[in-house]
Amino acid sequence: MFFAAASFAQTPTTTIAQSDKTNIAPVENTRMKELDSCIRKYNSEKNMAKHAMIRGDFKTSKADYARADTDKKHYKAIAAELKSEGVSHPIRLALKEIKKADQRLIIADVKTIKSDKLAKQKALKAGDSTAVKAAENNLIADKINLKKDIRESSHDEKHFVLIRSKS
Repeated sequence: MFFAAASFAQTPTTTIAQSDKTNIAPVENTRMKELDSCIRKYNSEKNMAKHAMIRGDFKTSKADYARADTDKKHYKAIAAELKSEGVSHPIRLALKEIKKADQRLIIADVKTIKSDKLAKQKALKAGDSTAVKAAENNLIADKINLKKDIRESSHDEKHFVLIRSKS
Protein backbone atom coordinates (compact mmCIF):
# COMPACT_ATOMS: atom_id res chain seq x y z
CA MET A 1 0.00 0.00 0.00
CA PHE A 2 2.85 2.41 0.77
CA PHE A 3 4.53 1.67 -2.55
CA ALA A 4 1.34 2.37 -4.47
CA ALA A 5 0.92 5.76 -2.78
CA ALA A 6 4.46 6.75 -3.71
CA SER A 7 3.94 5.82 -7.37
CA PHE A 8 0.66 7.78 -7.54
CA ALA A 9 2.34 10.82 -6.02
CA GLN A 10 5.06 10.82 -8.66
CA THR A 11 2.96 10.23 -11.77
CA PRO A 12 0.92 13.47 -12.01
CA THR A 13 3.89 15.82 -11.56
CA THR A 14 5.69 14.46 -14.61
CA THR A 15 2.62 14.56 -16.86
CA ILE A 16 1.70 18.12 -15.83
CA ALA A 17 5.21 19.41 -16.48
CA GLN A 18 5.22 17.91 -19.97
CA SER A 19 1.79 19.26 -20.92
CA ASP A 20 2.60 22.88 -20.00
CA LYS A 21 4.94 23.32 -22.97
CA THR A 22 3.33 25.11 -25.89
CA ASN A 23 4.26 24.51 -29.49
CA ILE A 24 4.07 27.57 -31.68
CA ALA A 25 3.03 27.05 -35.30
CA PRO A 26 4.89 28.90 -38.10
CA VAL A 27 1.98 31.31 -38.64
CA GLU A 28 1.99 32.13 -34.95
CA ASN A 29 5.77 32.50 -35.10
CA THR A 30 5.45 35.34 -37.63
CA ARG A 31 2.83 36.95 -35.41
CA MET A 32 5.21 36.54 -32.44
CA LYS A 33 7.95 38.32 -34.41
CA GLU A 34 5.47 41.10 -35.17
CA LEU A 35 4.61 41.26 -31.48
CA ASP A 36 8.33 41.49 -30.64
CA SER A 37 8.80 44.41 -33.01
CA CYS A 38 5.69 46.15 -31.68
CA ILE A 39 6.94 45.83 -28.11
CA ARG A 40 10.35 47.20 -29.11
CA LYS A 41 8.67 50.11 -30.92
CA TYR A 42 6.50 50.83 -27.88
CA ASN A 43 9.51 50.83 -25.59
CA SER A 44 11.50 53.15 -27.86
CA GLU A 45 8.56 55.58 -28.17
CA LYS A 46 8.15 55.60 -24.40
CA ASN A 47 11.86 56.19 -23.98
CA MET A 48 11.83 59.10 -26.43
CA ALA A 49 8.89 60.59 -24.53
CA LYS A 50 10.78 60.32 -21.24
CA HIS A 51 13.84 62.02 -22.73
CA ALA A 52 11.69 64.81 -24.16
CA MET A 53 10.12 65.26 -20.73
CA ILE A 54 13.57 65.51 -19.13
CA ARG A 55 14.61 68.12 -21.72
CA GLY A 56 11.47 70.11 -20.96
CA ASP A 57 9.90 69.62 -24.39
CA PHE A 58 6.39 68.83 -23.16
CA LYS A 59 4.64 69.07 -26.53
CA THR A 60 6.94 66.44 -28.07
CA SER A 61 6.70 64.32 -24.94
CA LYS A 62 2.91 64.34 -25.08
CA ALA A 63 2.95 63.36 -28.77
CA ASP A 64 5.45 60.54 -28.08
CA TYR A 65 3.33 59.23 -25.22
CA ALA A 66 0.28 59.27 -27.51
CA ARG A 67 2.17 57.23 -30.14
CA ALA A 68 3.37 54.86 -27.41
CA ASP A 69 -0.22 54.35 -26.28
CA THR A 70 -1.32 53.46 -29.82
CA ASP A 71 1.61 51.05 -30.08
CA LYS A 72 0.60 49.49 -26.78
CA LYS A 73 -2.99 49.03 -27.99
CA HIS A 74 -1.66 47.45 -31.17
CA TYR A 75 0.56 44.92 -29.39
CA LYS A 76 -2.17 44.13 -26.87
CA ALA A 77 -4.49 43.34 -29.81
CA ILE A 78 -1.88 41.06 -31.35
CA ALA A 79 -1.38 39.37 -27.97
CA ALA A 80 -5.13 38.83 -27.60
CA GLU A 81 -5.27 37.33 -31.09
CA LEU A 82 -2.37 34.99 -30.32
CA LYS A 83 -3.97 34.00 -27.04
CA SER A 84 -7.19 33.13 -28.85
CA GLU A 85 -5.13 30.96 -31.22
CA GLY A 86 -3.78 28.99 -28.29
CA VAL A 87 -0.49 30.65 -27.35
CA SER A 88 -0.31 30.98 -23.61
CA HIS A 89 1.30 34.19 -22.30
CA PRO A 90 2.31 35.73 -25.67
CA ILE A 91 3.65 38.97 -24.17
CA ARG A 92 5.84 37.08 -21.72
CA LEU A 93 7.14 34.90 -24.57
CA ALA A 94 7.85 37.99 -26.68
CA LEU A 95 9.79 39.63 -23.84
CA LYS A 96 11.84 36.45 -23.43
CA GLU A 97 12.65 36.42 -27.14
CA ILE A 98 13.66 40.08 -27.04
CA LYS A 99 15.94 39.36 -24.10
CA LYS A 100 17.52 36.39 -25.88
CA ALA A 101 18.11 38.41 -29.04
CA ASP A 102 19.70 41.28 -27.11
CA GLN A 103 21.97 38.94 -25.20
CA ARG A 104 23.04 37.22 -28.43
CA LEU A 105 24.02 40.62 -29.87
CA ILE A 106 25.97 41.55 -26.76
CA ILE A 107 27.77 38.20 -26.61
CA ALA A 108 28.71 38.48 -30.30
CA ASP A 109 30.09 41.99 -29.68
CA VAL A 110 32.14 40.76 -26.71
CA LYS A 111 33.56 37.94 -28.83
CA THR A 112 34.62 40.34 -31.58
CA ILE A 113 36.27 42.60 -29.01
CA LYS A 114 38.19 39.63 -27.62
CA SER A 115 39.33 38.61 -31.10
CA ASP A 116 40.43 42.20 -31.83
CA LYS A 117 42.45 42.27 -28.59
CA LEU A 118 44.08 38.99 -29.55
CA ALA A 119 44.90 40.32 -33.03
CA LYS A 120 46.43 43.43 -31.48
CA GLN A 121 48.58 41.33 -29.14
CA LYS A 122 49.77 39.16 -32.04
CA ALA A 123 50.62 42.26 -34.07
CA LEU A 124 52.53 43.72 -31.12
CA LYS A 125 54.55 40.53 -30.73
CA ALA A 126 55.29 40.50 -34.46
CA GLY A 127 56.28 44.19 -34.39
CA ASP A 128 53.92 45.18 -37.22
CA SER A 129 52.91 48.78 -36.48
CA THR A 130 50.32 49.03 -39.28
CA ALA A 131 48.57 45.85 -38.09
CA VAL A 132 48.61 47.20 -34.52
CA LYS A 133 46.97 50.43 -35.67
CA ALA A 134 44.35 48.56 -37.72
CA ALA A 135 43.57 46.21 -34.82
CA GLU A 136 43.32 49.19 -32.48
CA ASN A 137 40.88 50.95 -34.81
CA ASN A 138 38.79 47.75 -35.07
CA LEU A 139 38.82 47.44 -31.29
CA ILE A 140 37.59 51.01 -30.84
CA ALA A 141 34.82 50.53 -33.43
CA ASP A 142 33.71 47.27 -31.80
CA LYS A 143 33.63 48.88 -28.35
CA ILE A 144 31.45 51.66 -29.73
CA ASN A 145 29.16 49.04 -31.28
CA LEU A 146 28.97 47.20 -27.95
CA LYS A 147 28.03 50.39 -26.09
CA LYS A 148 25.34 51.12 -28.69
CA ASP A 149 23.88 47.63 -28.35
CA ILE A 150 23.88 47.88 -24.56
CA ARG A 151 22.19 51.26 -24.71
CA GLU A 152 19.50 50.00 -27.10
CA SER A 153 18.82 46.82 -25.16
CA SER A 154 18.61 48.55 -21.80
CA HIS A 155 15.75 50.71 -23.09
CA ASP A 156 13.53 47.75 -23.93
CA GLU A 157 12.69 46.57 -20.45
CA LYS A 158 14.62 46.14 -17.27
CA HIS A 159 15.86 42.72 -18.32
CA PHE A 160 19.40 43.23 -19.52
CA VAL A 161 22.23 41.73 -17.51
CA LEU A 162 25.55 43.42 -18.16
CA ILE A 163 28.24 41.08 -19.43
CA ARG A 164 31.66 42.23 -18.34
CA SER A 165 34.68 41.13 -20.27
CA LYS A 166 38.17 40.97 -18.84
CA SER A 167 40.23 43.88 -20.06
